[in-house]
Amino acid sequence: MIHNPALAGRTDIAEDTPGHVHHYRVTTTFNDGHMHHFEGVTSPPIPRRRGGHYHLIEGQTTVNGRTPHSHAYRGIAE
Repeated sequence: MIHNPALAGRTDIAEDTPGHVHHYRVTTTFNDGHMHHFEGVTSPPIPRRRGGHYHLIEGQTTVNGRTPHSHAYRGIAE
């Protein structure tokens, strides 16, 4: 099964202090007659060489679809 959803989500605002994290909530686009939702808490900040930072996210989506299934996800939040 080909399933290529696009993602759109938001993180909450957190003070830019060492060790801060963000809570996030995401919904995929509507593909193949269904969508998935996922939420969680980011990793602490990971510095970039040229300044700034990013956070890791990973987990499992909700179960949905004609053939019920979920997806593992992993990525970054900037």
